[in-house]
Amino acid sequence: MTTVRGDGRNNQLTGTQAADTLLGLGGSDSLFGLQGEDLLQGGAGSDRLDGGAGSDRMVGGRGDDIYVVNDAGDRVIEGNRFQGIDTVESFISVALSRHVEDLVLQGNRRINGTGNASNNFMMGNGNNNELRGLFGDDRLYGMGGDDRLEGGKGKDILAGGVGNDTYGVDDSGDILLEDPNQGTDTVEAFINFTLTNAFETLVLKGNAVQGTGNSDTNTLTGNAGNNVLNGGAGADNITGNAGNDTLTGGDSRDRDLFFYTTGRAFARADIGVDTITDFVRRTDVIVLSRTTFGISNTFASGDPSQFQSVATDADAGASPARIVFSQATGTLFLNANGTSSGFGSRNTGGSFLILSGVNALDARDFVIQP
Repeated sequence: MTTVRGDGRNNQLTGTQAADTLLGLGGSDSLFGLQGEDLLQGGAGSDRLDGGAGSDRMVGGRGDDIYVVNDAGDRVIEGNRFQGIDTVESFISVALSRHVEDLVLQGNRRINGTGNASNNFMMGNGNNNELRGLFGDDRLYGMGGDDRLEGGKGKDILAGGVGNDTYGVDDSGDILLEDPNQGTDTVEAFINFTLTNAFETLVLKGNAVQGTGNSDTNTLTGNAGNNVLNGGAGADNITGNAGNDTLTGGDSRDRDLFFYTTGRAFARADIGVDTITDFVRRTDVIVLSRTTFGISNTFASGDPSQFQSVATDADAGASPARIVFSQATGTLFLNANGTSSGFGSRNTGGSFLILSGVNALDARDFVIQP
């Protein structure tokens, strides 16, 4: 075991293959532990601490220090938040320790970074990274790759860069930065949210209620609540999911698709009763799942056992068709029990969609998917 001390000036200190102690003291020092489980102390000044292989303990002290982390056993120690702006350069997935502000991921591996209670700056590498700021007003930059950015609590700045990036948003003060043609980017919003330019997909999470698209072709997906989804301009794909949702395609000249698929047999709790406010026949399309609604390939040919348009809601309950449209109310029903009165049990059949202002519909207004 070797102890190497600096002289108070700007020193470069290098250890051995064993467990060494490197003490920079004053000055802006560079400490390299090499092999072994080393102790590196920068002291005063803006130091660079690189323990090398092994589980190293690195203490920066005063100044803007840089720590190189390449072992899961490495420990970075900063005494308090008044000792400078400190940076971890990491070749592995890492969570910032207390009082360390910045993180820059290194190399080309798929690794992740997690912040702390400070206002963090975090930057990914060229691979697919996950960056989570946790607390504070953070700045997260994904750079290349398909990255996931979550600022956490606070007013954060999130920039994915090139790639198909996913942004987690939970504060109205969050700022999202994307340039056009940098990939297909998704916002997972825990608050009411409107997509800005260059974002394609919006998924509502938690207790969020409202989601609005932009002028591009968007995919909007609701949560279990009673959502209000508006695609805006562009040909949009809209899925309300559970809850009684209000869905608006947007510009009537665009072909909007409204999806009803749950991956399993129909259950009222999975879908609710939605309202489409601006459905345009021969332009917009209702997409039904064969698995969810129990319909066959003959639906598209107008098979009366699969689809029928009737005058009233009462007529719908006696229809032989599986999917029935009421001209009087613009309501679509799943008729689970055929010509028997009613639609089956409350959870396996009944109304699932209302088309505002629409009094005619046929099989050409649907697309059937698995």
